Amino acid sequence: MNILRRFSAVARTVLTRRFVYGYIYSFICDFFSVKEKFVLLESHHGSDFFGSPYYLALNIVSDARYDSLQLIVVASRRRKAWVLGRLGAGRVKVVRPRGLAYVYYLAVSKWLISDVTFPLYFSRREEQCYLNTWHGTPLKSLGRDTPFEAFSYVGNTQRNFLHASFILVPNRFTENVLLDAYMIRNLGDRKLVRRGYPRNDVLVNSKAKSLSASRFDVAFMPTWRGDFSTRKAESLRLLEALKVFLDFLDDHLPVNFTIWVRLHPQVSGKLSFGGYDRVKSFPVEREPYEHLSCCHALVTDYSSVMFDFACTGRPIFLYVPDLDSYRSGRNMYMALEALPFFKTTNHHELLGALVESQSFVQGLAPTYAGFLEKFCPWDEGVSSKEVCDQFFGGLEAECALSVAHPLGKTRVLFYVGALLNNGIARSFQTLLPLLDDDRYEITVLADSSHDREAAEEYFLSLGRHIKYIPLVLSVYVSPLNLIGVASLYFFRADWFGGSGVLRKIWSKECSRIFGNSQFDVFVNFNGYSWRAALLSLGLDCKKVVYVHNEMVKEVAANRVFDSRLLRLSYEVADSVAIVREGVESEYCEKVYDYRNKAVYTPNPLLIDVSARAAEPLANAFYRGVEAEEYQRVERCFRDGQKFSFVNLGRFSPEKGQLRLIEAFEQVWQEHPDTQLFIVGSHGVLLDEIRARQKRSPARESIFIVVGSNNPFPLVKRADAFVFSSFYEGIGLVLFEAMQLRMPVISTDIPGPSELLSEGYGLLVENSVGGLVYGMLEALQGRVSTKAYDFYAHNEFAVSQFDKCIDQALGR
Repeated sequence: MNILRRFSAVARTVLTRRFVYGYIYSFICDFFSVKEKFVLLESHHGSDFFGSPYYLALNIVSDARYDSLQLIVVASRRRKAWVLGRLGAGRVKVVRPRGLAYVYYLAVSKWLISDVTFPLYFSRREEQCYLNTWHGTPLKSLGRDTPFEAFSYVGNTQRNFLHASFILVPNRFTENVLLDAYMIRNLGDRKLVRRGYPRNDVLVNSKAKSLSASRFDVAFMPTWRGDFSTRKAESLRLLEALKVFLDFLDDHLPVNFTIWVRLHPQVSGKLSFGGYDRVKSFPVEREPYEHLSCCHALVTDYSSVMFDFACTGRPIFLYVPDLDSYRSGRNMYMALEALPFFKTTNHHELLGALVESQSFVQGLAPTYAGFLEKFCPWDEGVSSKEVCDQFFGGLEAECALSVAHPLGKTRVLFYVGALLNNGIARSFQTLLPLLDDDRYEITVLADSSHDREAAEEYFLSLGRHIKYIPLVLSVYVSPLNLIGVASLYFFRADWFGGSGVLRKIWSKECSRIFGNSQFDVFVNFNGYSWRAALLSLGLDCKKVVYVHNEMVKEVAANRVFDSRLLRLSYEVADSVAIVREGVESEYCEKVYDYRNKAVYTPNPLLIDVSARAAEPLANAFYRGVEAEEYQRVERCFRDGQKFSFVNLGRFSPEKGQLRLIEAFEQVWQEHPDTQLFIVGSHGVLLDEIRARQKRSPARESIFIVVGSNNPFPLVKRADAFVFSSFYEGIGLVLFEAMQLRMPVISTDIPGPSELLSEGYGLLVENSVGGLVYGMLEALQGRVSTKAYDFYAHNEFAVSQFDKCIDQALGR
């Protein structure tokens, strides 16, 4: 049955519909060579074929130097005839987006061009060259700068940039936004191509052409308001507002005006233009920027098309009726008030401005001078040619800038796990700001598998110098490798000895996640995770793994997914960070001898516990004043001065909370004016502990609290701290209680014993009787306290971390 359960776990992971195309893609990459003459071009995920990829394709088919190239254009069936008519059928093959042919050509084409992203399963092969042209100068926030759902906005876009050989940037502003919002600066070696967007060539060159004097053509190109969770509702609201607005324009514009409408792809095709006289849809037979180049003016809202159309020198109008609500829900890189365009929230004002603009078409260029210098510096009408020269010719032109890591810095990739509210997460969050920015280039692998909202909130709070990469695993295992993994999983005790197949699989997965990013050291700070163990195997850099506890006991307590993964982690590691000296001895004897790799690396300590403890009591509860226990706890502190004991730790067997309740019952029998608070954030024993409290004779004096990431407002209200664990790595909560100058009672176990034996608290026998004795001593005021130098501790902790990294690097 155990073998069947393991097989079922593997099957559920890999044999799903979601990964079918990934399997096929991986198979093609394994067995088909890259085709030197194939160029795959994709725009907007294949929903159309416009923009910069289209103009690059147009340049390729018209330049004799590229006659040998075969173009693979990603487009829907309804656009196939249009594409072939524009580019010629002889050298162009059209494949529908996300079909089997698409998967094949994505895997084997040497030259890849996209203005958005390739799918999650895409992983650039070493022989391939990938140009990402992106699709606009950003006005709205991107990536990590978005105020919500940051992981969604970073995700696959960041991953594509990490795979790109070249990234096209039309100005320095866009360059800095893309590098920083997607956190790709200094990660790997890729080139930035500093040139205007190829799609802008037709706009730049239209300045030399005369526009019609008898009619006035206005392009209306609004952006999309939705986000990743509200697309449908936002789209419907947008369509309703657009209908009202277009009805007004059609009724009131002069007869020589035509409003040409191009909607965002998210809502395109969902609005009919049949009943209008002066409102029309962009002609489907023309590429949108071709038609835009013939328009006298542009009306938009927050769309990046304003930065492109500006190079024509013609008037631009920003119609933003929802400006206040839009700004409140979406960060913006610049204020609309700072832009040199007419702006209004009122359609009557817009109508008047449009009518008046007919006489000023040729006189607006001077107002654009500063704007054009900043946002259109490289738009000269020849970008399509110059970008192709750079991409296909490999020319080291001055428009290409290599992005490499800064000299002298060690690039460190951290994995801390799913940021559970526990000591490991707190230790990591304490360590990160203590590390030297001049010494380390830090990236964190962001695992949101436990609480996505909390993870995003934490990573959005990080300093700009710290990067993160959202962890989304999509492991594609071929049938042959699957057999090898199954054999290893079910029948091999030593995974390292048979790790060839695992290394191959996870090297591919690391390549898919990180692209051509380069790290010097991977720090598995979590120390438990199967994800981190296998990623360690696949990453091509030095490795450090942390040991936070007595792992033999953790394995026995079933808190480790598979003990073979731990051994694999230690064998792969170049350095093993142990948070308590001597903790390796027992584990080394039974599992794997890593003593020659061990570096004592204590966890740093919070130094702001007292300040955090001063916050309102409700902050200590996971749901604040809405928490199940809040009213009862608040009332007990308000109504009386009973002596209170507090325990802080996850609800887990090794923490000993069940026996703590038993010990407290004995104390309560003699001293009914006492109470016990057990505070934790999660754990397998929560329900059992609650049930035990409810049947206790002392139940009215026992409080089980699901705490927040700041339990200290509750902890500080207690009179003594009780540490009841059966075993522990070190017990950071002891230090946190000491910072509050609380009497501390702890079971006499390795870790706490070394600390409290120096006079910082009271050690008691590791038993129910010992806990009873300790609580009675605290009631009598016989538990000593002593000041601890937290700053010196943290200085030492950071120096030992540096030592651990240096050992891994062989320094």
